[in-house]
Amino acid sequence: MDNFSLIESDFVFPQRLTLFEQVSKTLAEMICHGKWAPGEMLPNEIELAHSFNVSQGTMRRALNLLVDKGALIRRQGKGTFVAEMRANEAYFQKRYIKLVPDDPEKDECVPTATKLLFFDRVVAPLEIQTILKQTSEDLVVHTARALMASSGLVTFDEIWARGKEFEKLTQENLLNHKEKLLYSTKPN
Repeated sequence: MDNFSLIESDFVFPQRLTLFEQVSKTLAEMICHGKWAPGEMLPNEIELAHSFNVSQGTMRRALNLLVDKGALIRRQGKGTFVAEMRANEAYFQKRYIKLVPDDPEKDECVPTATKLLFFDRVVAPLEIQTILKQTSEDLVVHTARALMASSGLVTFDEIWARGKEFEKLTQENLLNHKEKLLYSTKPN
């Protein structure tokens, strides 16, 4: 046993989720798979807690996580609803695109122009195929955009998207999308 030694990399410690995080993750997956549509009201906390076999407090914390992430919206006295991107564009812009200029006197707070650098439907490199669970016969969307302000380049987005899920996406509707977001809950 003299030559036996352990190093930190010999141990794998999977991240354990709390019960409310597990419930929140399951709810998010259910929303993604269409259990509730954008704008649709979820059952109340008591009903959801009963269906998940958890306490109402656990369900409340799970729902709060999704509210904090912008996936759900609570309306006082009405209920909890699946967020709609169109109705919450300002929220998503504020939450996910927090651009503040170095010099507010000279620069805008948000990008003012989008430049499409390229838009292609291609067979992805092996690494991207693996990540997107595609085969060498599947076409994917590969595109890049630059967001500009008067001071110059603000962000550069390179996107690889599964072709089937984005079959209606074209260079024109990406450039002219009303919401200025790639992901929309309803088609233009």
